[in-house]
Amino acid sequence: MRLLLTLLGVLGVLAIQFPAHTHAQSTLLALYDTVTGSVAAGGSEDWTLSAPAGAVLSIFVRAQDDALDPTLALLEGTTVLLANDDYAYPDTRDAGLQAITMPRTGTYTIRVGAFGSSAGAYILSVMPGYGQEALRDTFDSGGAWAAGDAAEVAAGDGALHISVGGIEQTGSASSASMSTFEQFYAQADILDVRGRGGWVVAMRVREVGSQSYVFEVNHLGQTRFVRRSGDQTTVLRDWSTHTAIRPGETEFTVGILAQRQDFDLFYNSVLIGSVRDTEPARAGRFSFAARTGSALNAEVEAQVDTLLVTTPVSPAIFPEQLWVVNDAAAMSQELERRGLTPPGEIALNISESFIESARAGVSALRLASSETFTTFAIGASVSWQAGFLEAPVGCGLVTQYQNDDTYTVSYMAQGGFYGVSARAAEVFTAGIYGVLAPPPPPPHHLLLVVQESGIHYYIDGRYAGTQAAEAIAGGIGVAVINYEPANTNCQYTNLWLAEFTNES
Repeated sequence: MRLLLTLLGVLGVLAIQFPAHTHAQSTLLALYDTVTGSVAAGGSEDWTLSAPAGAVLSIFVRAQDDALDPTLALLEGTTVLLANDDYAYPDTRDAGLQAITMPRTGTYTIRVGAFGSSAGAYILSVMPGYGQEALRDTFDSGGAWAAGDAAEVAAGDGALHISVGGIEQTGSASSASMSTFEQFYAQADILDVRGRGGWVVAMRVREVGSQSYVFEVNHLGQTRFVRRSGDQTTVLRDWSTHTAIRPGETEFTVGILAQRQDFDLFYNSVLIGSVRDTEPARAGRFSFAARTGSALNAEVEAQVDTLLVTTPVSPAIFPEQLWVVNDAAAMSQELERRGLTPPGEIALNISESFIESARAGVSALRLASSETFTTFAIGASVSWQAGFLEAPVGCGLVTQYQNDDTYTVSYMAQGGFYGVSARAAEVFTAGIYGVLAPPPPPPHHLLLVVQESGIHYYIDGRYAGTQAAEAIAGGIGVAVINYEPANTNCQYTNLWLAEFTNES
């Protein structure tokens, strides 16, 4: 086992460090706002933001000249939740957090600082979904919006007007000149809906000819998500209610986050449902529709105030920090939204497990013995009990297991030691290795992402390193790591594995 420490190479530090600042008084920031400010060397400015739980936001600080190298931190109270210095260095020194999910409804602080001796002006933006604004239509002029089916459409004066009359009639408004999008967050502000005999308003996305996905809201406070192809409608999420929706509400915001075959649905920035389709993803346009009820004099009038579309920034952002949650589906969703993984299906979820060993070396216990996995994410919270207080021991996750002498172990140990290493016979190959100082006490959350491009390791939500490795099918398990003989018990809670449905 001593070979493990001598063969592994040191790889960086785990946590992002920011200099101490003198904080300016906090200023209120509206959701989805863009503001300007200035920071002096050694100083910072705070902005206060209120957001609902489940909202997906991107926060970016961009310097207005080369004099400033900005830093960014998101705080809840005095606790720093996420932070970033240079998200794409050396291409840019700007700071950003993309597609983060707000953990709770409440008030947060966005802190903008200046790295080192830099100082200067900046632009701070809080965007829904992703960090790049790709389309914003405020309908100030007629534009190219045209009526379809039974609708009357007018665009201008800051709104898109859609009117439909008759029994169970559908009308639409579309723009043939609009760009097409595959991965995006689209948000529309429904300014006013009026109708007799009930109504439905809808936003259509990925529209190509007669094919589209449709997010519908009706007067009863229900929503539905369907795939349409000509006259055929496939219901992906049937009519349902949510506590965020009040029946009869006539002003609201609808949003859709689309990633490959996954769709997250939002109402007033609150996540109300997620849908996965089986059809391949494709790029398409956006349009709007309204439908009347079954009354003889049924009619509906709807106004769309703004259509906003955001897409991922380029170059892509590799997340240095992640939210850590105990729910496997939510954690898998966080990885996908942050752009770290493709869609995943929860293949394993074990609430509690443990392994005990007194011998020196790595003692592995395979889980789900009949299953093998190739590309996946695996996570668990782990703590340990040792025979004596300062015993050189730790615990880990086993992946790519072929037999008792061939596997990869990702570990965290007393003294703050952590790493990832592949074992072949009695040799542990050099991989990820580092030391946390001061060593934090357990429990720790260990997260491993195994892809064709390599293995990414996170400890307590912070990036620990990447190991280049071939993605090979193998089993998974847990392990005790004893640098010397010691009676060690490793306890694991909420161990889960999400297998990726595709790598493209």
